[in-house]
Amino acid sequence: VESVKDIMSYGSGSGMNNRYTGEVEPQDSWDITLQSDLSVDECYVKAGDQVKEGDKLFSYNTEEMTLAKERAQLEVETLKNENSELQQNIKTYQNDLKSASTRERIELQTEILTAQTTIKKNEYSIDSANDEIDDLNKNIKDATVTSKMDGVVQSINEEVGMGSGSDDSDDEDSYDYSDTGDDSTYMTIVAVGDYRVKGSVSETNVWSLTEGDPVIIRSRVDDTAKWTGVISSINTDETEDSDESSDDMDYYMDDSSSGESASTYNFYVELDSAEGLILGQHVYLEPAGAETASDGLWLPEYYLCYEEPEEGQEQGDPYVWAANEKDRLEKRYVTLGGYDEALMAHEILDGLTVEDFIAFPDENCVAGAVITHDPAEATEPVEDGTGGELPEGETVE
Repeated sequence: VESVKDIMSYGSGSGMNNRYTGEVEPQDSWDITLQSDLSVDECYVKAGDQVKEGDKLFSYNTEEMTLAKERAQLEVETLKNENSELQQNIKTYQNDLKSASTRERIELQTEILTAQTTIKKNEYSIDSANDEIDDLNKNIKDATVTSKMDGVVQSINEEVGMGSGSDDSDDEDSYDYSDTGDDSTYMTIVAVGDYRVKGSVSETNVWSLTEGDPVIIRSRVDDTAKWTGVISSINTDETEDSDESSDDMDYYMDDSSSGESASTYNFYVELDSAEGLILGQHVYLEPAGAETASDGLWLPEYYLCYEEPEEGQEQGDPYVWAANEKDRLEKRYVTLGGYDEALMAHEILDGLTVEDFIAFPDENCVAGAVITHDPAEATEPVEDGTGGELPEGETVE
């Protein structure tokens, strides 16, 4: 027999419901990386500040951009001068061809071709340098970066601000809207107001979750506080090490869990309402159907048996095989309430408590059969239910 308490996950048994850990996080975040080879001249915000769209965040050091612009302008001027000289040389070579010998003509034609090739190469370099100058002029003019969203400044990496940033070549490409964040990120802004919950699930339970499933979110510190939502996505492409901490693991593990290392995956819950939740708050997540199990005694339907229906009855009286005070099996009639399709469980209104022990029904269940709570302990002397004791070494089924 098994404890009803364990079967329902009220104790330390494997349980019928899974509960997962989660954390409230922003629906959107913005990681800002710096332009290549640029540093921050002045930062106008600090971590924890609230900002609105259009607010100044920081400005680039324009001295570096001005120097880069001057270098590019000098390069353009040098290349233009070189092309002018080459054009003049080509005219001279063409005039010399009129009086040159056959051998000299070949040498002059080679010089002309080389000069023409160099001119084309220089023209390409001039165009590239002019594009760079245009970009630098734009960046110098728009050296102050403003916020693209309403939110809170979550972090500022001052070390990144002092050196070069990413390999992005223009202002627009320097904005990374992903929420991954890495060592090249200078500043991170998270959206306010729109929260979601990120949950963690082990590889043994991830199959039981489906996008669109309703979810109950419960506070860790207030049993009466709860929120609702649906699973918006399940990320099975990336895993987390399940050995990091118990908070990253399932709160209840299934019976197949052997204590070995297992991968965990993230899933995300879109909230019906985030009122009362705090950014970074740790919560519990459970399937919406599991909510009823906390409000009464709910028993999996496969533990129930039914008598043959009498005339006029659609179904016979329900009962379970329960242990009595003499450690004998008996039919225990129960009164049923509602039925939870998600849990495939019936509510037990009367006839059974969480302190009772019941057996899984099969052909061996008969009234008066001797029971044991743990087959592994059956080799020890046990009472036979009549006040006597079985001989040492004799086992019971």
